[in-house]
Amino acid sequence: MVSCQNETFKTPITENKFKEILIDIHLHEARLEQFKQLSDTSFYAMGEGYKKVYEKHNVTEKDFKETFRLYEEHPKQFEKLYEEVVNVLSEQEAKAKQ
Repeated sequence: MVSCQNETFKTPITENKFKEILIDIHLHEARLEQFKQLSDTSFYAMGEGYKKVYEKHNVTEKDFKETFRLYEEHPKQFEKLYEEVVNVLSEQEAKAKQ
């Protein structure tokens, strides 16, 4: 029996690029969260921010969503990837507080 943890799968976006995109998305969401009040304007800003992240990384929303979906089907790999994302975000937060 093959372990799910060792299973490989093909995604439209490479793992490293996907991590960079997730980091940028979380930073974008954190900036919007500062406003605490959700409105039509903040929902618009959220959507526009996602578009800018996709453009920055030269990917489509479709490819991002497909990559996300495939990682959801492989939770062990997704958990490992997200640990790396959280580590980078934590390092950035620590530097910002200095």
